Amino acid sequence: MFSEKEQEIFEFLRDAAQTTGSVCRVAGGFVRDQLLGISSNDIDITIDNMTGIEFAEALKQFAAIDPRYRDKKVIGTVKTTEGRPEQIKNLAVSFTKIFGQEIEILNLRGNEVYEEGNRNPISVEAATPEGDAFRRDLTINAMFYNINTQQVEDFTGKGMEDLKTLTLRTPLDPIKTFRDDPLRFLRILRFYSRYEESEIAPEVRRALHDPVVQYQITRKIVNASDEKGIVVERTADELRKIMVGNQPERALRVMYESGLLKGLLNLPESHHPLDMEQQNKHHEQTVIDH
Repeated sequence: MFSEKEQEIFEFLRDAAQTTGSVCRVAGGFVRDQLLGISSNDIDITIDNMTGIEFAEALKQFAAIDPRYRDKKVIGTVKTTEGRPEQIKNLAVSFTKIFGQEIEILNLRGNEVYEEGNRNPISVEAATPEGDAFRRDLTINAMFYNINTQQVEDFTGKGMEDLKTLTLRTPLDPIKTFRDDPLRFLRILRFYSRYEESEIAPEVRRALHDPVVQYQITRKIVNASDEKGIVVERTADELRKIMVGNQPERALRVMYESGLLKGLLNLPESHHPLDMEQQNKHHEQTVIDH
């Protein structure tokens, strides 16, 4: 399942975790891709009893004194969240390299409190792995690989089955999931564009029409001086990822049918060019169909 380097990394983390009493888990996308047979360089580690910064420093100390590792250059410089996206700057995340592989380390996240229009949590409570799993965007992204026990953990009870059927489903009520972080709306469409056999769960499709979520996504596009809402660069980044997927037309159709596409293009209320008949011998379809 894992490459030789990945096995080396996980063995080091397993050995170090024994000295700190921690449980290390690989989270999210890496686990999803491994189960799909896809290689991934995106390794995120969660820790259950300390912050990511604290655990990274403990790793450095362990590597310096343990005879199995002290003569090897195991771990690189530990960096914090400076220069990283705003939504993670208050989470005590660390970034380093282990055996040359970039690694992100953070503590488990639990119940998060958000201010409307701001996808950065105001507060983050200590969490269980179950709580961390349920706060994620999709069930297929909510599975962990427990490095200590060397087992895959599916705390939502739906991740493994949804991965088999490529069903895009939120662990919690999709309205809550999207209102806490509206960018998850576009992330789901990104996966819908990437996986050709994927389907969006019916309750998620209904939630994509939520006007509050759509407003939060487009408010800075409509008014650049608005202090709240998603920064345009983050929205643009997700749209680029949608457009380079295997089937971007499916994602665009969902955005159109939900009404979001008009907002993303900042079209005036009185104008509907996407529905316009082209009315010539070369184009029998509407603009959006074409």
